[in-house]
Amino acid sequence: MKPRIFSAISILALFIIVLLALLFTNARNENKLINSIEINQIKFYMQKNKVEELYGDGTDKTPMCFGCELNFVYPELKLSGRYSDTLDRVDSKGFINDRKSPKVKQTTTADDKVSIEGTKVGDSFNKAIRTLEARGYELQMNPNEHYFNFYFKDNLYIRLWADEKLNLLEKDRTTIGQNEDLVKSITVEIRVKKDEEILY
Repeated sequence: MKPRIFSAISILALFIIVLLALLFTNARNENKLINSIEINQIKFYMQKNKVEELYGDGTDKTPMCFGCELNFVYPELKLSGRYSDTLDRVDSKGFINDRKSPKVKQTTTADDKVSIEGTKVGDSFNKAIRTLEARGYELQMNPNEHYFNFYFKDNLYIRLWADEKLNLLEKDRTTIGQNEDLVKSITVEIRVKKDEEILY
């Protein structure tokens, strides 16, 4: 009886070790992928003050725009994006620590020199979609979800656009380019979770 219990415990322990190793490897690969995406020296998790050291104040000045202080736009780089309001800035009481600089969580590029996960501005939608699917991305097809028509893998979300507008509020989120339509801009965003809560 005891050898059977010992064998069962050994198998369970081995299963847990393998599972933890797989989770650790997956997290490392995801972080490596996120860290590999760079547009004009701007990377995910880069602090706002570091971005502004490179390119100056790119704050979106759109009047009456809620949250514009966290949006950045550099038209000369064909680049825009957004900083996270909460990532690594929420203290133990749930308040945002304004002494900490916000970090990059989303970028949109219309620059045809930039490659994101093998896709580029100027590719046909057919080619870009095949490339993303070959890398394991799936299309989020639920129109009630925030990331409708984004391709996603783990916590990375990619949206292909048929226009070159840098302001996401001006874009048609309901449709996606077809067949030989050209990709004119690409948005890429990380969706960060902490204890099952989405950090914005």
